[in-house]
Amino acid sequence: MTRIVLSNAAEKTIARLRESSKTEDFEVYQRYESVIEMLKIDLNVGEAIRCKKIRPQLRKLGVSNLARIGLDKSWRVLFSVHGSITGERIIVIHDVMTHREYDAFLKY
Repeated sequence: MTRIVLSNAAEKTIARLRESSKTEDFEVYQRYESVIEMLKIDLNVGEAIRCKKIRPQLRKLGVSNLARIGLDKSWRVLFSVHGSITGERIIVIHDVMTHREYDAFLKY
């Protein structure tokens, strides 16, 4: 069993994309939905981010692994994978952001 948990930031962005009247925003939302379904099946879909790039605020939350998936040329999903004592996989979506926001967040 896999459970998806969204941060407040990810929740707000996804709601904005879903409710937008712009076609490109809704297409990003649809791509996000398909990526989430792929993640539930295969955790190797994303690309790992080097440990030294994980921001201190995420480390304080216990994030020791971080990965990204590109939704298109200009949007990224940041997520981490965790286990539970019941054997359930928990995928935490930390943020859904533009490429520019992603670069600033990871200080590229």
